[in-house]
Amino acid sequence: MGVPRERGQKRGRDALERSRIAVSLRAEFPCFDAPDGGQGHCRVEKNSVIHRGMNTNMFAAASSLSDHDLLARVRVLAGKEREATAELVAHLAALDARPCLFAAEGHGTLFGYCTQVLGLSEDATCNRIQAARAARRFPPILDLLSSGAMSLTSVRILAPRLTPENHETVLARASGRSRREIEALIASWRRGRTSRPRSGSFSLRQPMRLWASR
Repeated sequence: MGVPRERGQKRGRDALERSRIAVSLRAEFPCFDAPDGGQGHCRVEKNSVIHRGMNTNMFAAASSLSDHDLLARVRVLAGKEREATAELVAHLAALDARPCLFAAEGHGTLFGYCTQVLGLSEDATCNRIQAARAARRFPPILDLLSSGAMSLTSVRILAPRLTPENHETVLARASGRSRREIEALIASWRRGRTSRPRSGSFSLRQPMRLWASR
């Protein structure tokens, strides 16, 4: 008897909560219950409310986690984000090779397609397009992005300096290093410093041409 009673109480609480939400929606959006009738603005407002509610629920769910579960969940989500980024970069590389596809939708460049259709910022678009073009030439970049060993920014910085002869060594040496370290490494390479590090150590002063020669 106890279980059916608890279920009934839960259904009652859920119904009350739905009623409260409906009341608040009607107060904020008078057209919430109006029939379609071609009123596109009402549909837009309803969608806005739904997405707003979903985001609010996400925050509430995250806030309710214990310290341990919150840290674990953040790590999982960060991993999924890296995997999604690598997958997007791979697909952008394929799309970049078929310009007729985004041209058919009225966009003369992949940049315009990403910013206007995909809704990416200009900075995000630049990073992803350059990473996509580098990954098309050197596919191991996708694994580095997915694992978090390299960021989009790192790939963008290194891409102009990668060649078929040196890319494996250069990417391996740059893996896991910060943007500042990579920039310092490139700067030392430009200055033509040729000092070799001690055995078993790594120096940012070592030029890239020495990496590829090993």
